[in-house]
Amino acid sequence: MLANLIRPRDIQVEDKFDKILKAYLDGKIDQLPKDLQDSLTRWEMINGMLRQGEKIKKGKVKYYRPYNYGTLAKFITATYNVSIRTAYDDIKSTKRFYAIEETKDDNDFAKGLFLEKLEERSAYCHAKGDFKSAAAFDKMIMTIRKWDKEPEADLPKYAELQLPTLILVADPSELGFPKIENPDQAVARILAKRKKGKIDNIFASAEAVELLNIDDERTEDLAE
Repeated sequence: MLANLIRPRDIQVEDKFDKILKAYLDGKIDQLPKDLQDSLTRWEMINGMLRQGEKIKKGKVKYYRPYNYGTLAKFITATYNVSIRTAYDDIKSTKRFYAIEETKDDNDFAKGLFLEKLEERSAYCHAKGDFKSAAAFDKMIMTIRKWDKEPEADLPKYAELQLPTLILVADPSELGFPKIENPDQAVARILAKRKKGKIDNIFASAEAVELLNIDDERTEDLAE
């Protein structure tokens, strides 16, 4: 009876991520079971940490660097008392949930910011007279901008090319051209007007030599 009522394509399996996302979009987070609410709480924390980075202090210098996933996973397990596998799943789900995946545009933007820093440091080193460090920065700038390589050829964007549509018909009048009553006569008339070129002369000479050889062979056969 169930087989007649339910088809396989009607059965939709929802995993933890799907359930949380659906509740989030519907504004019903508070209706989720506690374990799923706890997962979302961890994702919110991980999202903030991934975007801010890990705070590093070396002597008097303080800075932020991108988190090492191993370090972040250990912090999650220690803070929330979950398994290391759950911690890595949380990191993966967080990047997917908050769309942290890096696109080509993101990468190009980050590259531009990095170039600005390199150019600033190069100018600073030049001003200080530290030409060795300035040369090192300039070399990095040239490598990123690909000034140390031959310029790439401007190839056409094949994905955007549109091939012409060919339409083959027996009667040209179907495409709006004058109708040809006798195609054979039209072809003969065009060939008669066409001037013979070098290729035609070569083919004609080859045919004449071939016919001459055939006649010679026949003469020899008759003589024998």
